[in-house]
Amino acid sequence: MKIRTIKRYAMHALGWEHWVNAIGLRYDEPRRVAKINNRKERWETVAPLHVARITKQHVADFWRSQPFDLGLRNINGVTPEGNCDLCFLKKFPTMMGLIRAEPWRADWWDRMEKTVDGTTRSFDTARFRKGRPSYAEMKEAALSQSDIFASDDDLAGGVLLP
Repeated sequence: MKIRTIKRYAMHALGWEHWVNAIGLRYDEPRRVAKINNRKERWETVAPLHVARITKQHVADFWRSQPFDLGLRNINGVTPEGNCDLCFLKKFPTMMGLIRAEPWRADWWDRMEKTVDGTTRSFDTARFRKGRPSYAEMKEAALSQSDIFASDDDLAGGVLLP
């Protein structure tokens, strides 16, 4: 998602033809690192956290040692809310768990899906991610169904959709 935006900015706004793109993939993400290394692009991609062997645990330890707390839950090194609470790139069960726990999270996303070109429409016009229900549908499903499989520490429970 950010890669294409950076590419457009580097090429069109800055006029660059080649550059080095540093990304924050950790040592415990070897598949993702392998994917980026196999791309044929006009930039070189480096993953300094991977090279330095920084893992999820190192990141959690770093944040735990800071004098402030963002208040994000850390479940075995995973922060389901992250910096984008219901990002359309998240796994569907994680999103449903977050909506089930705090249904209000879906409201902003629902409004954005109903907004096209700055105009709010009364009909369903867009989806952040094709092949998925709308945020309104996910909220409705989360409120109408219980998840018999999820524990308090698990936001990966499944859900049946209408």
